[in-house]
Amino acid sequence: MLCITLIYACADAKKETTPAKTEKTEKPTQKEEPVKPKEKVVENTKPAFGIDISFYQGNEIDDLEKSRDSIDFIICKATQGTGIVDPMFQHNWKVAKEKGFIRGAYHFYESVNNPIAQADFFIEQIKDIQPNDLPPVVDVEGGGIERGQSIDNIQLSVLTLLKTIEERLGVKPIIYTNIDFANQYLNNPELANYPLWIADYESQKAPVLPVTWQEKGYVLWKKSDTYKIQGYTNDEDYFNGDLEALKTFIKESRL
Repeated sequence: MLCITLIYACADAKKETTPAKTEKTEKPTQKEEPVKPKEKVVENTKPAFGIDISFYQGNEIDDLEKSRDSIDFIICKATQGTGIVDPMFQHNWKVAKEKGFIRGAYHFYESVNNPIAQADFFIEQIKDIQPNDLPPVVDVEGGGIERGQSIDNIQLSVLTLLKTIEERLGVKPIIYTNIDFANQYLNNPELANYPLWIADYESQKAPVLPVTWQEKGYVLWKKSDTYKIQGYTNDEDYFNGDLEALKTFIKESRL
């Protein structure tokens, strides 16, 4: 009996000394905030830079150096209408290539001349154009327009010239113009199929575009005509992208 009494006494003592279980207090569930993706840092790329030249710059091409003058491309005037070849074209065209510049050539459009004859005349001068050269350029502005011609006829003529170059050379040509002229004479939507080189000397960050190209954008921007290099005055031209983008554009211009 004594043993039994001791056993129960110990059991009671154990019950008293065992701490009572406490209820677990749950912390309020916190809503997890979605992890925000890190913002992609877009590095500022330097646009490819170039100039366009003609006989007005004389022998400037001989004094230019690619590394020193930070010029990526040079566009040379080749022809005008059906009878004028720029006196410095062949020299500029040849030396630009020899000095490692990306080269291009442009034709000044004259509305009084047959567009197919103009295309033939231009193509004859640039017949050695290479796949890594800029696409041919057609310069269309007020100085080439004869008074009294209808806007519809001018647009048809310009399109014929562009399409002829495209078919003969297998590359989509660029059209050069300015805002006021384009909004009056180049409002045919079909012209937007051709890349735009726009002259705009007023804007600072980006050019104002003619209505026809507002959706397609531009590829080249002539920002000023007072850029100085080695004592020569030049047009200041920028590609809408860096040098690698320019090379890609040239490649993709081939049909």
